[in-house]
Amino acid sequence: MMTNHAPHDAVPRSTRSVIAGAQGRVLVTRPGPSIISVGLAGRDVGDLADALGREIASDLELPAPPQLFVDARKTVGVSMMMSHAWARWFTRNRDRLGRVALLTGSGFLRLTGDFVRSFAGLDQKLDLFVDPAAFLRAQDHAARSTRESSTRRL
Repeated sequence: MMTNHAPHDAVPRSTRSVIAGAQGRVLVTRPGPSIISVGLAGRDVGDLADALGREIASDLELPAPPQLFVDARKTVGVSMMMSHAWARWFTRNRDRLGRVALLTGSGFLRLTGDFVRSFAGLDQKLDLFVDPAAFLRAQDHAARSTRESSTRRL
């Protein structure tokens, strides 16, 4: 008996998820095919990175590497331990990711972004933003481009 399976990227999944941690939260949305938008708020004490990894694991298996847009303006107290944890996650997944954009809210967070970019080997993939309008324009452009590309394939 033959079973007709939909392609992996056509499997419906939630377009909005909220992950609550001990001291922070993550909002994950998918504004377009292969586009993941992440909003971080509060403090990551080690539980948010793992939960986010589980949430987007299936996205990382898609044929087209997803673009990841992270708005980190509402994070507080980023520790070096957590910077290392995020850098290790990006190192493990860098080949399964397309472009990564990080919107920072403080000078220290920008330094953390620079560290993650260098440590994880994301020099050509990770763009750091300090201007929210520029970050949102980049995300909107990526979402429009992937939707148009998806439409043309149909």
